[in-house]
Amino acid sequence: MTWLENERSKVRKSHIVNLVSLALADGIIDKKEQSLLIKIATQTGMSSEEFEEILENPEMIKFYPPATKEEAAVQLLDLVLMMLADGKIQDTEMSFCSEIALKLGFPARKVDNIIETIIEDINRKIERELLIRKILAGSN
Repeated sequence: MTWLENERSKVRKSHIVNLVSLALADGIIDKKEQSLLIKIATQTGMSSEEFEEILENPEMIKFYPPATKEEAAVQLLDLVLMMLADGKIQDTEMSFCSEIALKLGFPARKVDNIIETIIEDINRKIERELLIRKILAGSN
């Protein structure tokens, strides 16, 4: 594995661990959340072995920030999608999502507004690529 592949693997695993942690914020991973987890893991190129390893030992994976703002926007969008997956937003989920948004480099004064805008836009069925552009524009 090259250095670049190793860096990408760390970012990918960190992202999936964040999603698993968010899904578990209410104590269980329901079928919709699990389906979304598998979809996102597959989209990132994660093998089923890596995914199972993360599910079994999420505490072994450290947070690793993405290299670009666009990757951070994608990760934040995925987190909000996970928060909405079971149809209800818990305070613990919102807090966790905000905490990760800060770690991803989003400005503290804008995090709540960015997350609320993402929720509204998802509910309005805005296209994913447009959502990502809006997240990037809203974070400046």
